[in-house]
Amino acid sequence: CSADWTAKLWSSSVPAATTSSNSNSGRRRDGLVHEFRSMDLFDVVNDVAWSRTISTVFALVAGDGRVEVWDLGRSTLDPVVKLF
Repeated sequence: CSADWTAKLWSSSVPAATTSSNSNSGRRRDGLVHEFRSMDLFDVVNDVAWSRTISTVFALVAGDGRVEVWDLGRSTLDPVVKLF
């Protein structure tokens, strides 16, 4: 869940207790890999779930009732489906 209107992708291979400064590889040391946010989303993200069959797809539901489906294989900037 997120109160800052984003869904965040974290790497589980980086310990959470390390500093949050950026590394040379472009990945943060705290494990944050990417933040996803629709331009018109101004409400909390209540839940996120990964697809059971497609490793690049996840869906989120927001406080305004929308459901967004993201496919990281197609875009990291916009969801492929938005339902209100």
